[in-house]
Amino acid sequence: MTFSGPCQDIYGSCDHWGEQNKCEIMRPATTFFDVNCAVTCGQCKFVNSTVKTKDPLPPLLEPFQWILGKWEVQYGRDLAFPLNMVNAKYGYREQLTVANQRVLMFGTPYLNFSTVTTSKTNPRDQHVSLGFVTLKPASNPIGVSISSTTNTGITMIEEGEMDGENMKLELKYLITLKESKATPVKAVRYFKWKKPYLEETVQINRKGGSFDYFTKYFTKIENYII
Repeated sequence: MTFSGPCQDIYGSCDHWGEQNKCEIMRPATTFFDVNCAVTCGQCKFVNSTVKTKDPLPPLLEPFQWILGKWEVQYGRDLAFPLNMVNAKYGYREQLTVANQRVLMFGTPYLNFSTVTTSKTNPRDQHVSLGFVTLKPASNPIGVSISSTTNTGITMIEEGEMDGENMKLELKYLITLKESKATPVKAVRYFKWKKPYLEETVQINRKGGSFDYFTKYFTKIENYII
C-alpha cells in the first residue's frame, strides 16, 4: 500500500498488536493496522523532527477536517440550541470547539465537541455543552453522531449524515432533569463550511408548541495542529 502519513502510530494498542503480528495476519483482509499503526507495521520510518503533534488526527476522522478548530459568533438574539438564552436581551457570544482527542486503546475514535454560550447582558449567565462527535466507519453517505450533555440538565444524541463540508443532524434522544415548555421535542441542525465562515442553521419544535428557526455564522479564531 502507499502510505501518506503522518508516520506515527495512532492507537495506544499498536505495540500490543505488533507483538500479536496483527499487521501481517490481517493485511489480506484490511488496511486498518497498516494505516493506524504505520510505524509498528513498517509502513514508514518514524522521524521525530517531522512530528507535528503527539496526537495526530486518526485517518477515520479525516472527513471532519473542515470543521476542526475553535469558532466564535456574536449573535444579536436570544435564540439558541437546545435552550434559548433567557437573560440575553442584547444577544450572546458563543464559542464552538471541535478538537482532536487522544485515541484510546480500543473503540471508535472521536472528536471533542463543545459550546460555551455567554449572555452579553449578564456574562455570568452561560450555557455550556460538552460532548463528542464521531462517524460510522465504511458508511456512504457518512453517518455521524453527536452525544452531549449541558449544564442546563439536558443530555442529547443527534444523528445524521455528512456530505463533504456539509453536515445534517437530527435530534434522536433527549432526557432532561426539568421538563418545560422550552424543551425541544424535535430539532434539526445543519452545519456548512461557507468559506471563511461556518454556517449553522437550526430548526427547533418545543414542547410548548413554539418553533424556532435561526442561522449563525461562526468565524474561526484558532486552528488545531493535526
